[in-house]
Amino acid sequence: MYLFILLGANNWFISPNMLQILKIKDDNQLSSLKKAIIKAHPILDKYKYVQDETSEIACFEEFYNIALNEFNTNLSDIPKLAHKIALDITTNPLKYAFYEDSKEIIPALKKDFKIALVSDAWPSMRFIYDYNNMTKYFDIMVISSELGVLKPDASMYETALEKIHLKPEECIFLDDNINNCIGAKKLGIIPILVSRNHEDYIENCKQYKEYLVIENLKQLKDLIL
Repeated sequence: MYLFILLGANNWFISPNMLQILKIKDDNQLSSLKKAIIKAHPILDKYKYVQDETSEIACFEEFYNIALNEFNTNLSDIPKLAHKIALDITTNPLKYAFYEDSKEIIPALKKDFKIALVSDAWPSMRFIYDYNNMTKYFDIMVISSELGVLKPDASMYETALEKIHLKPEECIFLDDNINNCIGAKKLGIIPILVSRNHEDYIENCKQYKEYLVIENLKQLKDLIL
């Protein structure tokens, strides 16, 4: 999800208001919470298909029940807290923010290209794009939970190709994960690895010489426009 900045505690599963809900006040508590969240991750495998907001809330409610019990079994009314946090992470549009270059470059690219979103995410991702007035720049959106698979599963790319009516060799694919880029390349799509951290960018340029690596979307614009 190279288009987004994580807000809050720099963790995909810590919702905007979660620290306030749990009254987390120091780094030690935050560290313990993150470890508890990691231990809860296996439950997400149960929810391969998540088609709507109601199902997403149910998924995260079970996830946070497990995480909170791991974090602190003495919390009062864990089911109620888990439900509140599940609502927050599903319906709060402030959990992510777009990188500024995304807001600038994607509208510019849309003038000359078809654009597809291929994302490992839940249905609420569509709401985030709507909230940020970005949906209009994407011809299609392929969300992993709606297919029941994650990148680099070939069906993620193939679904996008089918819906956007293009051949693999007619497309480029951007991702911040090299494995996802490898998956695209196997299908004949031109991959570009996005490394926003400068040190990672330098290292990836050296390590993945057979791949084009960029540091930001402005570099992409310079390459193709």
